[in-house]
Amino acid sequence: ATDPDAGDSGEISYRITAGDPSGNFHIDRKSGVLYTSRPLDREKRPGYTLTVVAQDKGSPPLSSSTTVEVTVLDVNDHRPQFESSSFTADISEDVPIGSLVLEVKAIDLDNGLNSQIFYFLSHGSQSMFIIDQNTGRIITAAPLDREKTASYTFEARDHGSPSLSSIATVQVQVSDVNDNAPVFHQSEYRATVSEDGLPGSTVLTLEAVDGDLFRENCGFDFAIASGNAGNTFQIESSVHFLEGRVVPTYNLTIVVSDWGIPQRSSSVPVLISVTDANDNPPTFSRTDYSVVLSEGTAMGTEILHLSATDPDSAPNGEVQYSISSGDETHLFEVDRWTGVLRLQRPLDSQTRLSHMIVVQATDGQGHYALTAVNIEVKDINDNRPFFPLKSVTASVRENQPPNALVTMLHAVDHDKGVFGQLKYYLLDTSKDRQEDFFINQTSGEVRARSTFDFEKVNSFHFVAVAMDAGNYSSTVTVQVYVTGEDEYDPVFISSDFSFEVPEGARKGQIIGKIQARDEDGGVDGIVLYSLSENSPYFEVNESTGEIAIKMDSNSRHMSRSKREIRLITLDVTAHSPLETSRTAVAKVTIDVSHTSFGLNTDMNMLLVSVIAVSLGTIMILIVIAVALFFVRLRRHKREQRTHKRNTISGTLLHNFEETKLAANEIIYHQALPGYASDQSGNVGGPYTRGGSLDPSHSSGRGSAEAAEDDEIRMINEYPRVSSISSSMQERISARGPDSGIHSLLVCFSREQVHSVTFRPKS
Repeated sequence: ATDPDAGDSGEISYRITAGDPSGNFHIDRKSGVLYTSRPLDREKRPGYTLTVVAQDKGSPPLSSSTTVEVTVLDVNDHRPQFESSSFTADISEDVPIGSLVLEVKAIDLDNGLNSQIFYFLSHGSQSMFIIDQNTGRIITAAPLDREKTASYTFEARDHGSPSLSSIATVQVQVSDVNDNAPVFHQSEYRATVSEDGLPGSTVLTLEAVDGDLFRENCGFDFAIASGNAGNTFQIESSVHFLEGRVVPTYNLTIVVSDWGIPQRSSSVPVLISVTDANDNPPTFSRTDYSVVLSEGTAMGTEILHLSATDPDSAPNGEVQYSISSGDETHLFEVDRWTGVLRLQRPLDSQTRLSHMIVVQATDGQGHYALTAVNIEVKDINDNRPFFPLKSVTASVRENQPPNALVTMLHAVDHDKGVFGQLKYYLLDTSKDRQEDFFINQTSGEVRARSTFDFEKVNSFHFVAVAMDAGNYSSTVTVQVYVTGEDEYDPVFISSDFSFEVPEGARKGQIIGKIQARDEDGGVDGIVLYSLSENSPYFEVNESTGEIAIKMDSNSRHMSRSKREIRLITLDVTAHSPLETSRTAVAKVTIDVSHTSFGLNTDMNMLLVSVIAVSLGTIMILIVIAVALFFVRLRRHKREQRTHKRNTISGTLLHNFEETKLAANEIIYHQALPGYASDQSGNVGGPYTRGGSLDPSHSSGRGSAEAAEDDEIRMINEYPRVSSISSSMQERISARGPDSGIHSLLVCFSREQVHSVTFRPKS
């Protein structure tokens, strides 16, 4: 502000007089500069209107005022705030992609861009959901799975600088849908049970899990689907053994089903082996019995025939029956020996609708079996008939007369009396089926109304129904096949066939083809071919009828004018694959003039015989040559061993003198080399006893004296060696008295040959 006065009258001071009751601002009294006294909050008060007075110091003081508009500018100091820190949404896990889950809202107290909010999904939720950044609408982006994630986190962020954000948790309650089948812990179960196991004993405990979370979807029941011959086992969560000796092994199929909608199930094989035991208790033919009685049933009526068997022989195998429990009012009685259960007193459905009694079968030796009999007091038809099979297949031969039996249908209804009596009808009311078949309403016999022709129609299909007196019914599909008969003979397309083997034909070459037709249908209409008699030159293809040669043809070169025409005739039979097939025979004439077929048969056989004899002779000669080779080889080895023995030192004779022989051992000698044998032809013979080599004359002298005595004795007894005795004596003298004679002396035992061989030393 300005003041034209001089002095104190022109000196101005400033002050705020209005608009700031909280003291958020102050003004310098001299300079008039306006300051804030504390932090401002735009979200509480976006602006202020201040009244500022300027006053001089004159007397009297003069003043004037002005209005100051203060606008508080926005700063991004507030985070977006969700309406709630957590949200909850319920959605089924099987909703389609793009379904709305929830719409979240957040506010930001800031202004302008600082208050603009954008929504984002936190990490991990983007694959499952999509959120509209502007509106906060959350929709599904993928199939949901209740068993994986149940809650997700979302983020709200403003556009301020710096950007601020906040996070809210959305608890998405994904309601469970039955999308998981129960699964057994094992892929196969095995168990062993003794044949004398008590009824109701636990054989095996099965465990299964279901990935669904809600009890309606993860709860399950067990059932035996197949393999339970004679109802031997029953199952709850464990397999219970109910009957004894039936078969050695059971291959059961156990099915577990959950309680969800739609119901899901899985199965597992169970192998149960029944081991043998020494004792055999009685066993009932069924694990439990159920019967429905009308309250008007007369006393003494046979209700049920219980049957138990004991494989033991009499008297241990004689079964006696009695009611064990459940019949405190004595309404029923069971025959001790037959097991027939009868009514003793009238029934009253108003008093009690059902009775459960336990019947005991005992063999009198401490072994017993129990069975439960459930007797329901009703007077309504509560059992539906059923066919054991969903479909029945039957056949009828063509050309059968009308009224021929095709099959017999049989349905089962556990009701008694009138409600257990069934009637049968053809459900297919088309005109064709009514003309083709009819059914006996009482017996269920299906018969043909007419004669069928396989070549026109070979199958029929219709539905039959069984109905009781209470209009309960069951249906079965019947498939009837018409089987053909061999009615027609095969017919060749020509009465005879003529072919020629060309010159130079090779093995396997086709020279012609025959063909026949059969008017029958099915297997009877298939035509096969065969030769009536086997031919060494030709063969026929069983399926195509092509005739081929079995060997190479040897051409015969001659002029056409001199060629002799030669023919071979074959009988070819046409028939079907069946043993009772009709047949037809065709003549096939083949010109073999260009071949050697049928010629020089004797010469060929002679040539083959000569070749065979030659080969045999060669083989015998080879065997003899090999044998001679081994004999010569063995003789050569023997000579080598003999040569080695002859080179042994002459001191062997000294060693021989020191050897004591048994009384009955004999010493043999061989003739000196180069001299003839004795007159008997023997090369050597035994020494005459009494020499130095004779063990009975062993005097214990030195080896030199013994050698000299033996040499003198040998010279005297064999004059033919006198010409060399002097030479040997000289050599002995030159070697000295103890050198001995160079010889080879071999001594054997009682069972062996003893030989002494002498020869001059080289």
